[in-house]
Amino acid sequence: LAVGGTSGDVFVAESGNHRVHVMSSKLCHKWFIKLDTFSNPCDVKVFESNLFVLTNTNPCLHVFTLTGQKIRSFISKGPMMQVESCSFFCLDADMNILMTDTFSHQIKVFSSEGNLSYTIGQPGDEKGMLKEPRGIVVTDEKKLICVSLNKQFGLQIFS
Repeated sequence: LAVGGTSGDVFVAESGNHRVHVMSSKLCHKWFIKLDTFSNPCDVKVFESNLFVLTNTNPCLHVFTLTGQKIRSFISKGPMMQVESCSFFCLDADMNILMTDTFSHQIKVFSSEGNLSYTIGQPGDEKGMLKEPRGIVVTDEKKLICVSLNKQFGLQIFS
C-alpha cells in the first residue's frame, strides 16, 4: 500500500490478481497496472515521481511512472539483485534499495542501479541478528528499523 502523486492516488499490490490497483484519494477505482501472469506484487512504494513494485513469485523490483509506464526492472535471481526470497523493501533518501531477504536472514542494500552494496545482519535470535526479516523502513535520522521473527528482539534498529 502506498500513496503518492499530486492528487494523492492510492496504490495497492494485488498479489493474486497480478496487478497494482490504482485508486483516487477517495478510494475510487482509476486503473490497473497489469503485471505478467507469473508476478505477484507483494509491496509497493512511491518515491519522488516513481512507483516501485516488488514481486515475489519471480523476485523482481519494477519501476513505473505514476501513470503506469514501465521504466525498468531489477531481476533478483540474476547478478543484479542476489536475493533468495524477498517480500518487503524500502528506499532511503539517497535512492538506495533496501530489501529483506527472508531465507538468508539478512537485509540487502543495493544502489539505485541495482548493484549489491552490502548486507546487514546475520541469522540468529540475538540483538543485531535477524530471523526471517519482514517489514522495513528508514527513518529521517537514517536509522533502519526492521521487523524480525527473533524470539527476544522482534523489532531491530540499525544505525
